[in-house]
Amino acid sequence: MKSIERNLKWAAIILTTLFLLQSCTIYHGYTSSADEAIGTGQKVKIKIPDEDPYVYKRLKRIDGEVYGLARPKSSTARRLQDQWIDQVYDGKFARITLNETELDHIHMMNVQATYTTMIVVDLVLLTLLLIPWS
Repeated sequence: MKSIERNLKWAAIILTTLFLLQSCTIYHGYTSSADEAIGTGQKVKIKIPDEDPYVYKRLKRIDGEVYGLARPKSSTARRLQDQWIDQVYDGKFARITLNETELDHIHMMNVQATYTTMIVVDLVLLTLLLIPWS
């Protein structure tokens, strides 16, 4: 009976870690232009020195202006609430005006590293889950 409890405890720890790591995103270390970020339509992080980073679901250009789209309840949207243009853009995003300083510090999502890391961590954790603990 103790063996089953111990195995369930390890299974719970491994599965919890697995679920927590599913939401991790890795970003490129170099900056990109706004046009590149708009073209890919992927998540972006804006890292300005001495400030917390801002994470947007994607960037969009409308009438020559660049906007960041974030969920209204996200930490980015709450911190930049004074820069909101639309609270409900495209049904579920807050449209936030970006200034020139922010446009110079765009880091795009590294898709290959993100998915590779996710798969490797999943495989390692599932392998640990299948090993019998005695």
